Amino acid sequence: MFKVLVCKPESILSDSGVQTIFLISVPSSSFKSPFFYCTFVLAMKKYVDVILPLPLPKYFTYSLPDECAEEVEIGCRVIVPFGRKKFYTAIVRNVHYCAPTEYEVKDISALLDASPILLSTQFKFWEWLADYYLCTQGDVYKAALPSGLKIGIIFNNELFKFL
Repeated sequence: MFKVLVCKPESILSDSGVQTIFLISVPSSSFKSPFFYCTFVLAMKKYVDVILPLPLPKYFTYSLPDECAEEVEIGCRVIVPFGRKKFYTAIVRNVHYCAPTEYEVKDISALLDASPILLSTQFKFWEWLADYYLCTQGDVYKAALPSGLKIGIIFNNELFKFL
């Protein structure tokens, strides 16, 4: 029979911000023995690639706060900071665990949808449109999504609607 001892996860953080939880299992017959088995479990941070309503040729990666990490899905809208003072409504294109190394990752500010507003077939169509018309998916996003679903841009604490 084994007994499991769990260290407090709040006190253990690595340099990359990944929370490490130590599970230490000790055979109950050998509590006096200094030898024990240790299992490391990583509670990895989730990241999302988003499409911004800007003519940018690539996706941008943001980290998910713990409170909405389980709720976000591909096709949901999120509010993300872009630049120093601007916030945009972006669409989640991918959910993964790989942090980018080229730039500092920022957290998403808010999750707007409990369920996706875009399906995978619509994303494929957006990719085809962007390829056919030689534009970016951000341009397609601006043209394809109804204005009621585009919150706008927040700049210096003022909301500007998309036209």
